[in-house]
Amino acid sequence: MTEHTSDIEPMADKVISALRNDVNSNVLFLGKHISHTWTESNGTDTVYSGKVTRLLSGTDGTETASYALIYDNQDDISDSDSEEVILSYSELMEDFKSNTLTIL
Repeated sequence: MTEHTSDIEPMADKVISALRNDVNSNVLFLGKHISHTWTESNGTDTVYSGKVTRLLSGTDGTETASYALIYDNQDDISDSDSEEVILSYSELMEDFKSNTLTIL
């Protein structure tokens, strides 16, 4: 039986959609490359690419986790001198479920 790429893509979309909607799903973020849409102070959306580089506390994929992220265009995102942006699991999951964060 021959599989066609076009048959696989809708299936992958369904799996991702199910993960986004399942409140009990644990998504592992550590080490993942991401695309993250931020709403700027002027109301426009900007997409940033980056990587979840470190687990700062808790266990990856749980409510207790907090992460360090480094974005490719870091200077545009943070006013601090730090190269890292710190986000909690809850913050990442909220954005993941609202489709403003995609794991690449």
